[in-house]
Amino acid sequence: MPLLLRAPGRPFEEEVDRRVSGVDVLPTLLDLLDVGAPPGLDGRSLVPLVEGESREGDSYRFAEALLYGPEWKAVIGDRYKFLWNEASRTGRFFDLDIDPWEKQNLSKHKAETMGAMAEVLLEWFRGVLERTDGSLQGEEIVDMEEEVVEKLR
Repeated sequence: MPLLLRAPGRPFEEEVDRRVSGVDVLPTLLDLLDVGAPPGLDGRSLVPLVEGESREGDSYRFAEALLYGPEWKAVIGDRYKFLWNEASRTGRFFDLDIDPWEKQNLSKHKAETMGAMAEVLLEWFRGVLERTDGSLQGEEIVDMEEEVVEKLR
């Protein structure tokens, strides 16, 4: 899905072919407004990227699926995606450049690259636990009524 940026007086490149994340939107807006991002904010500004500067190394995005089935955690790099299911202790690994629909699990064929991605995911998760004092549920557990859940569906 494309992300379009436009700001008065800012000449951006016409098109950047790079995967980015929704968590980059807020730091980008803060950068465009010349407002410093608060410490610990996830994501990073896309302004340097759209102004033509190149990024060194992989940029990673993280995702979690917590509802409706087994819990999955994922790290998505510029080329590869690694998913981990803690309950079954299994992983899936995809090369998004040649398999964008994630149909061919390469976990048995790219063990070294998959291991590096697993380390990135582990470090991210440790950071999440550190920022939340070891709790991913926060202080209050929200119990939504079935009617609210249905409306959200």
